Amino acid sequence: MEAHSSFAISSLIRGIVFCIMEFPLKIRRTMSRRCEICGKEPLVGHSKSHAHNLTKRRWLPNLQRVRVIEGGTVRHRDVCTSCIQAGKIQKAPSRRVQKAL
Repeated sequence: MEAHSSFAISSLIRGIVFCIMEFPLKIRRTMSRRCEICGKEPLVGHSKSHAHNLTKRRWLPNLQRVRVIEGGTVRHRDVCTSCIQAGKIQKAPSRRVQKAL
């Protein structure tokens, strides 16, 4: 086996460091776009132009990342706005309010 040159290894490390700095670990939607309470998912259909040309499109649910109290602990959940409005979840107080108390 050939030994890797120090240039190849340093360029690989430089590339990894660039990726970490360029794309921090703030990626949110690695899971599907689905409400964790009611299971609402994207709907598929067609956009129809005036000339009746059909192109595929998706209608995404209005998901919000919300701090929710579940079993006495605070967790982040992706919840649709209809579930929030219907009161199906108990929102946790904001961190600013907790600091003031």
